[in-house]
Amino acid sequence: MLILYNLLRIWEAHPPSALFSRRPQPYSRHPNNQSEKIMNQTAINRADARTRFIFDDMPVRGLHVRLENVWQHIVKQKNYPAVIRCALGELLAAGVLLSGNLKTKAR
Repeated sequence: MLILYNLLRIWEAHPPSALFSRRPQPYSRHPNNQSEKIMNQTAINRADARTRFIFDDMPVRGLHVRLENVWQHIVKQKNYPAVIRCALGELLAAGVLLSGNLKTKAR
């Protein structure tokens, strides 16, 4: 719990844009370029995303999860009470975090 509290204090002290080590790639200016189509599709899919981040000067790394389309789809299926919706959202985020750190044997 203390580790989580310290991470939250670090997060509040530094703006999120300064914490992410990956910068967005510039889009191509050629309209018929295949890479531009792929990048535009990637931008659309970022509504549901998992992004790794690191703090440059500290031995801290983490994973940011954003669930928009999936969350909206699940919530619209049934009229859940607020407590259940909150727990369901936490479980969805935890599932994404855990699945992102699983190691599998390469074939």
